[in-house]
Amino acid sequence: MGINKIIKIALGASALVVSVATSTQVSAVTVVNGGFNDQTGWDLTNDATLAETGGAAPWSWTTPVANNTVTSTEDVFPTEGTGFGITYGGFDAFTQSQSVDIPTAGDYIFSVDANALTGSVFLSTGSTEGLVDGAFELFAGGASSSNMDVITTDDWMTFTWTVTLDAGLIDVGLRNTDIGFYSIAFDNFSITAVPVPAAIWLFGSGLIGLIGVARRKKA
Repeated sequence: MGINKIIKIALGASALVVSVATSTQVSAVTVVNGGFNDQTGWDLTNDATLAETGGAAPWSWTTPVANNTVTSTEDVFPTEGTGFGITYGGFDAFTQSQSVDIPTAGDYIFSVDANALTGSVFLSTGSTEGLVDGAFELFAGGASSSNMDVITTDDWMTFTWTVTLDAGLIDVGLRNTDIGFYSIAFDNFSITAVPVPAAIWLFGSGLIGLIGVARRKKA
């Protein structure tokens, strides 16, 4: 078999490999309610709620559990422009979750933007407490990330976590991990498959080997 024919066959196979790899990557990417524009699809427990969309702080909202009012004293805008979720930690545990279908087993990157708000919580007992730094963790099924501290720096920070998941329906989301009076704004929650270019590299090394063998035979 001539070297030109081998190259043509290899290039055709290469196109197939690239096509398969590309289609696999596309099907393995899941974005979950990226902007928190509403809470559709999310299951909320205790003190998780949604801030008003648009505008500027001071934000003010009432937690659904203890009827405590939390007021921010800073200007906070959603990172993607239209809205974000708010969780008031307090001394209650909150969970914000939903079920997603993971199409392909492999490594996935969880990402969320977070901002710890400054301000005060007015308790139903009549006392007032200042908001402090908060913390949360991301979870997927029975796995969870390490503790992620959100410092009141008046700015958004992006937190990521990489986890290996099996294909199928799984509960994902976030929950608070500290006990204290704090409030965290969340935006742009997403799950993205980690790219796997190994097949293309393996094919490339095989192509080089085929060309080398053909050249030796020709010589």
